[in-house]
Amino acid sequence: MNKIITVDCDWAINEEKIIGLISLCTKLFYQKVPTYFIRQHHSAFPLVEENSFLYNVDHHHDLFYNKDMVKNAEKGILTEATWVLGLILHKKLNGYVWVKNFTSNADDKLIEYYLRKIKYFKTTNTIKDIEDEIFNKLIICESAFYHPSSSFVFEILKKICENINPEYVDVKKDNELGHIFLPKPLHRVQTKFQD
Repeated sequence: MNKIITVDCDWAINEEKIIGLISLCTKLFYQKVPTYFIRQHHSAFPLVEENSFLYNVDHHHDLFYNKDMVKNAEKGILTEATWVLGLILHKKLNGYVWVKNFTSNADDKLIEYYLRKIKYFKTTNTIKDIEDEIFNKLIICESAFYHPSSSFVFEILKKICENINPEYVDVKKDNELGHIFLPKPLHRVQTKFQD
């Protein structure tokens, strides 16, 4: 099974979380897990293969936050707030584990409809629950607009990676906040808000 972990630096909201993130990523750097650095989380979408199992260490669930976002995601227009929904709708995501914070907003009944469509879903509030997993790919996201320390944590992780496993990929785009436009939906999935 293809297991991919994405780490959003906005998850590291305090010193304890920063240490936990550095510890987890350093372990993966030593294991030579192929590593990608991105600036906004929807840049992870093309890096996730069809039928993958995704672990997302993130303050946000990144499915969607209103019905217009769902309609856009179904059309193949993705942002940093809808890329996980895009994976469910267009790449048949097999499983999703969200490592959130206690303060993360997980009280959205609308997202349950989509999470029930995948084979496996779990949330946890601790990174320790995934430390023993074997991952095929590591994607580290800066998310500079979502927490003041995100860029600092991102640069620390990048520097550590350079020293341990310098064969990482630094994905850069002309407009990091620009939408991802999929050429056509790969799979048609019934959505809650279809007209």
